[in-house]
Amino acid sequence: MSNLRRLLWPLVTCFLFLYPAYFLEDLLRELQAGATVQALFIFRHAIGVGIWLAVAWLLNEVIHVVAWDRVSQPVPTILKHIVSILIFGIAITGIFGFVFGQSVTGIWATSGVFGLVFGFAGRSLIADLFCGIALHLDPPFRIGDWIEWREGNEEILARVEQINWRSTRVHARDDTKTLFIPNSHLSSVAITNVFAPLGRTRQIVRIPLDPAEDLTRAMRVLLAGALTAEGPLAEPEPDVLIESVGPEGTTVQIRYWHEPETSIAKVRGAVLLSVLGALAKAGIQTARNRHEVLTAPLQVDRVERYDPLSILRRLEIFAGFENSEIEAIATQAERLEFEAGARIVVQGEPGSSLFFVLEGLLDVYIEQSGKPMLRVNRLGPGQYFGEMSLLTGDPRSATVSAATSVVVYQVSKAVLEPILNARPSVVHELAETVARRQMQNQSSLKESTPQEAEAVHDGFAKQMLAKIMGYFAS
Repeated sequence: MSNLRRLLWPLVTCFLFLYPAYFLEDLLRELQAGATVQALFIFRHAIGVGIWLAVAWLLNEVIHVVAWDRVSQPVPTILKHIVSILIFGIAITGIFGFVFGQSVTGIWATSGVFGLVFGFAGRSLIADLFCGIALHLDPPFRIGDWIEWREGNEEILARVEQINWRSTRVHARDDTKTLFIPNSHLSSVAITNVFAPLGRTRQIVRIPLDPAEDLTRAMRVLLAGALTAEGPLAEPEPDVLIESVGPEGTTVQIRYWHEPETSIAKVRGAVLLSVLGALAKAGIQTARNRHEVLTAPLQVDRVERYDPLSILRRLEIFAGFENSEIEAIATQAERLEFEAGARIVVQGEPGSSLFFVLEGLLDVYIEQSGKPMLRVNRLGPGQYFGEMSLLTGDPRSATVSAATSVVVYQVSKAVLEPILNARPSVVHELAETVARRQMQNQSSLKESTPQEAEAVHDGFAKQMLAKIMGYFAS
């Protein structure tokens, strides 16, 4: 309705000029007696000029309503201006030719001379103008697209905001500045339309790794970090590739996809934060510029810095254990490696062990009757699962599978039993920890009062204490 309102005044103007034009001869006869010849001349020509301009105005507004306002993509301003100039240019030519009876050929010839004069004076402006027209006729990008081009050694990534007569307005990737790029410059450089034609883009983050690091292990850690980052699309999944090997180390590519709605800079930052955090947890060093003078064979330290002992000391379930007890568990824990897609435990199957993750990423699924499995969690380095089966012998409550190749350690009942028999007080702390973790998974307790939550916790703890003591006494 608002679009139709803009046609109201052009229609009224056309009517005001066309109505007297229809009765023009009768009006001239009535006015001839009391008006001069000059006044009649002005009246006749004013009506003619008004009709041509009013019709041009109406046609221009009709094109806006019918064409420009109905297309799904924003129309470049330059195209709107070109169409308007053509319409009013034809109207002015018609005024000179039909209203004033002048030679149209002479008008165009005169305008051509002036065009040559102004053309020499504004060559760069004309180059920008025609390049802007070319950008519209054969568009490498549209308003809203992200484009990338190179300025010297710097790659510029920006979102197209508007295509004007002389320049294209773009918004830089960091969302803090607006750039006005001459159209002639954009027409002379190689432009990459980042999100065309798939509607999503693949970006690359490069990580240089220390030459002493195990590449297989580092790539597994990097992939787990990329998969847990917020921002990249789940499909297609991120992947990790080796790009190059040099004297300073190995450069690894992390490739991931994301949609136009998300900021390229923010997604890149989230990926870097996640993968660098994963490297730090795994004790993997990135490459640094260094100069070494070797007088003897270099002994590379390949100690696994993020070892099972350091993880066990951080797990809340073993917070009440003494250092000697944790060391005993670490030495007896069994190291296991699984490829991506392998199932570590299956819901409903019996179990009597706990697992903690050293490297990689695990998916936790709940099987539902008659429905596909529902993924409820993801576990990364330093996290654990299976404590209920270890302490109570209950069947597995979920299916856990490897999202990437993973390294886990398994702590069985046989490893824990001597410690609990020698120091029964630890059982109470285990019951408290498991009860607290079970409560965190109970969504129905979120709206409970502190008193109600404490009562539920005490009940859980008593039940767990009884089950643990009964299981290890058998």
